[in-house]
Amino acid sequence: MNSRDKSYKQTEQKLRVAIQNIRDGKLTSPELIEKTKAGKTVKLNKQNVEIEAGKGNGLIRKYYKHIEREIDAIVTATANPLGDISSHPEYIKLVEKNHSLKEKNKTLTKQNKCLLAEVSNKDTVIEKDLTEVNNMLAALWEAIPTSERQARMRAAHQLAEIVHISKNKKDD
Repeated sequence: MNSRDKSYKQTEQKLRVAIQNIRDGKLTSPELIEKTKAGKTVKLNKQNVEIEAGKGNGLIRKYYKHIEREIDAIVTATANPLGDISSHPEYIKLVEKNHSLKEKNKTLTKQNKCLLAEVSNKDTVIEKDLTEVNNMLAALWEAIPTSERQARMRAAHQLAEIVHISKNKKDD
């Protein structure tokens, strides 16, 4: 092996180590370390691999096409690790089920809104009727002569005691 072949292999090894360093986040290049300190992310691409390996721009493109393909393969695999699953039957079933459930959710949400509005309307009607009943009871109470009110109150208390006693007897 001549020195040119040896140098080629050494550079190839440095590029592979650089790829691994970038993937692991264990950067050694001062330029890339500064980039991370500035809050930027260091992505795996040809330029960053060349910088991490301490080599010049365009080296991979000119002399290491196989390394370029490896970088592209890693980036593609990382971007979509499962590949294209959109035509898989299970995926299609899940998408259809998701769509169906979303439609059911819309329908149920509309029904829920209608029912809540109905309950709110009924509460309003009940409150209005209760107010009318209270006003009517107050008016009827005022219509009873003052002398009879006490007698009616005693009779109501006695009736309540009888109901309470008979209820207690049923519970026993």
